[in-house]
Amino acid sequence: PILRGTKQHNLRDGDRLAMLLYDNRARLRLFLQLQGSIYRRVWLPLLVIGCYSTGLYFLASRWMPELPLMESPFAVQSFSTLIAFAVCFRTNIAWNRFWESCKDITLMFSQWSEALINTQSFLNSTIKRLDQEKDADKVRRLQQVRLEVTHYFSLLSAVAVERLTRGDIFRMRVRRQKGVDWRKHIVMREELRGQDLTGARKLIGMRVISVAQHRMSRQMSPFDVDDEDADDHLARMQRGRRRMSLLVPSATQLFAETKDIKDNWEVPVSIVGDLSKDERLALISSKVRMHLVLGWI
Repeated sequence: PILRGTKQHNLRDGDRLAMLLYDNRARLRLFLQLQGSIYRRVWLPLLVIGCYSTGLYFLASRWMPELPLMESPFAVQSFSTLIAFAVCFRTNIAWNRFWESCKDITLMFSQWSEALINTQSFLNSTIKRLDQEKDADKVRRLQQVRLEVTHYFSLLSAVAVERLTRGDIFRMRVRRQKGVDWRKHIVMREELRGQDLTGARKLIGMRVISVAQHRMSRQMSPFDVDDEDADDHLARMQRGRRRMSLLVPSATQLFAETKDIKDNWEVPVSIVGDLSKDERLALISSKVRMHLVLGWI
């Protein structure tokens, strides 16, 4: 069924257009579903055909053995060909849609990476020029901007992963796994906006990648140098320049942190730099976190 707005149309029961969400692994629950299910429409024809076929079988095998049999397999072959074509066609559509979504997700992250690289390139070029002009205040401010940009792009990636791992279908699967009320296993999509029975709206755990800033000791300022000491000064300036390095946890640490997590949406994501108090409160209260972070950027 397809959703047509949020208003209920004056159609007879069973024909109301709505987007139903469910876990396709709960086959018994789907079989017993009446509203929005195809089973409700095929039960009566299925019962009639079943009784008719059973009656013919008993008539042919017990009371009327002289009845002619259909020796040509043409009807069965034709019907099998149609079923095979329909199944393959639908499977091919689903397969193409899956890989199309994978392609779009990859494109999304690649475009974000390209935007971050371009921004960092302009910042690095400007910092290098200002460093040559001995403008320490602007250099320090641009270094802070560079760190903030990296932080927000990593946060954007984190909330995108959160949205992808906490999709509507997976939320329905978690409902079944956590033993939510039987009636809540198949719901309309609008109902997910008002009910959070699985904790999907909670802010995902975030593993902070620390940014260490350090300066090696030096005997003189890089700006206080004579022309004849240019080569020696360049070497000392490279040793003494402020550097930023990412303290990324090892694979052993990541495994130790995630080995006891059962639901994959509880696996923490990594961001560069910790969240401020205001950022955390804004993310917790927001329903569209990706739009919020894009606004910050």
